[in-house]
Amino acid sequence: MDHDQMMRHDGMGAMAQEQATGATQGQGVINSVDAKGGSVNITHEPIPALSWPAMTMDLPVTDAVDLSGVSAGDKVDFAIMLGSDNVYRITALKRLD
Repeated sequence: MDHDQMMRHDGMGAMAQEQATGATQGQGVINSVDAKGGSVNITHEPIPALSWPAMTMDLPVTDAVDLSGVSAGDKVDFAIMLGSDNVYRITALKRLD
């Protein structure tokens, strides 16, 4: 058994990664970025794991998310988690080419 590989989560599918990290994956298009306020307005595809239909919404981001690399019109992959304050926040954001 390769314990190093297990710790790195190599080869895990999206569902297994969600379970391991507590994050849920999504994909959408950025409509606007509020870098000062730490949020984005995004139109995302359905997120079945959260029973969310496709919709447009404002989502805050965690301090770990660098918003300088995204702008309106960018298609992105993102990870979202429910915080202890019952607010969903984007914890990772990656612009797609």
